[in-house]
Amino acid sequence: MPTLLSYSVSPANVPYSSSDTKLSIVTLTVTGINASANNATISAIHVMIPVGMDSSSLVAAPNADAVAGAPGRTSPWALAYATQSRWFAAPLPPATGVPAGGDVDFVFSNVAINLVAGDPQIQITEVSSVGINTAQVTVRKTTPSEKGDLPPEIRFTASPEQVALSGVTKLSWEVSSAQSAVLQPGGIPIQVPSDSVQLPIAATTIFNIVAFGPGGSARAPCTVTVMPVAILWFTATPRGPVAPGTMVQLSWSTQFSSLTSINRGVGPVMSSGVTTVTPATTTIYTLTANGLNPQTCSVRVEVTPHTNRY
Repeated sequence: MPTLLSYSVSPANVPYSSSDTKLSIVTLTVTGINASANNATISAIHVMIPVGMDSSSLVAAPNADAVAGAPGRTSPWALAYATQSRWFAAPLPPATGVPAGGDVDFVFSNVAINLVAGDPQIQITEVSSVGINTAQVTVRKTTPSEKGDLPPEIRFTASPEQVALSGVTKLSWEVSSAQSAVLQPGGIPIQVPSDSVQLPIAATTIFNIVAFGPGGSARAPCTVTVMPVAILWFTATPRGPVAPGTMVQLSWSTQFSSLTSINRGVGPVMSSGVTTVTPATTTIYTLTANGLNPQTCSVRVEVTPHTNRY
């Protein structure tokens, strides 16, 4: 049984390159049109973009993870990367499919074209009220791309490169000779030639920027490391013996602590600092530094009761 929607791809003709350092980069739009007079009740659409090195492949294999997909601006659908070369789309409530005479489209950018000529087919699997059916749209790799362009150059940094657990770093980049780029992991499209983004870091992560231009593609890595907690010092001045109510200064310094606190009513504190306490009796103060491999450190302040002399 045919699919409920009629599918097409634009552009249907794309250039290809004969050099692995000068890949052709294009943006493809896959569109499904409901030409019937009835609502097309569709729960999901799977789009598979052929990846490999032969003429039946569209995307050059090393660049498959850099393809970025998004629904068209007017399409009430969500699109997500499922596995290599396969994308999964579903309507966002209250949409239940595609209305009569309506359409849905998905935009795939940073498509690095395979190195040889051929007519690869993008396979579309439609899950609808009438079952699971497939369709294909053909992309023709027609002519070699222009030669002589320089491949992209990327400057990619993180500040800071070492953070506490769930700490924030700023990723900054400058890209030249590129038409588009994505941030990995996630295949997130980013602005070129330059921009920055702040991200919380939950684990040590190797980020990559993959840039595409007329002269091919380039990749630049940047590692942000989540560091284990360290307590450099925790002291009390004076430590005693002191009289009840004497002002005692607690000072501390930690590294890579995501949350630092002191017990005995002090509560959350900065990762490094000074505070004053007035213990009425001998008290043990404990500094707790949370994060990767949490640490604690304690100091004892000895308090001696007043002795009346006559």
